Amino acid sequence: MVPGRYDLDGDQVYCLIQDATPRALAGSYAEAHRNYIDIQIPVGARERFGFALPEVNLVACEDSFVEKDIAFYPTPANEFFVDADPGSFLVFFPGELHRPCLAVAGNTPFRKAVIKVHASLLG
Repeated sequence: MVPGRYDLDGDQVYCLIQDATPRALAGSYAEAHRNYIDIQIPVGARERFGFALPEVNLVACEDSFVEKDIAFYPTPANEFFVDADPGSFLVFFPGELHRPCLAVAGNTPFRKAVIKVHASLLG
């Protein structure tokens, strides 16, 4: 599949195929969504993710919830990291802080899929 958006059920469920360049931890930001669950699936290479539960006092440094359902945050206090290989996946629910596309080794671009599921489908 070529990079782009693939609707599975309109705006309720869709897939983003992305070619990503790994980022260094320094200078990257955690992100969160309000309306969509992210199912992150590395396809081309191992990808490192940061993760932290929502922090009440953490203020977004860039808030685009209304336009793009995303906000970016400075480093959360209790962030931890996990490496995901192709064939595995990680699920991030609305409000959960996550930092995708972190470099594991080198700076080789890789492909990934992100399935977006609208939270209203959970009931």
